[in-house]
Amino acid sequence: MNDLAMAKLTAEERELLQRGLQWVGYKRRKRKTKVLLRRFKSMFGEGPVAINQLFKDCQRKQPKFKEKYAFMALQWLKTYATEVDLAGRYGCCELTVEQMTKKYVRLFQSFKISKVRFSGFEAHQGDST
Repeated sequence: MNDLAMAKLTAEERELLQRGLQWVGYKRRKRKTKVLLRRFKSMFGEGPVAINQLFKDCQRKQPKFKEKYAFMALQWLKTYATEVDLAGRYGCCELTVEQMTKKYVRLFQSFKISKVRFSGFEAHQGDST
């Protein structure tokens, strides 16, 4: 993300970025946006603009959506953190980590048909995918 794009984060996206970083152990301090974005992406795989939109879609589909578990699932997808590590970071037991990670990864996967599009890869006649 270039400097211009970083400056255009909405207040909502900036708050999401801060909350996500707090879950993984970063204290809320003044830092350059570039540093915060690098840390956020290294833990969750994407920036706060895309994650914010994903969370909004999840909230529409799953009324009992919990941001904490969504961050946990994204961190697991990106870093393959162990259940013990995630339990410590997110303040829950390993069983909860296992159950919620599976639940939220499935929720993310449910958007595959409607959200994931790659141009130039249209199915050819006879393809089963």
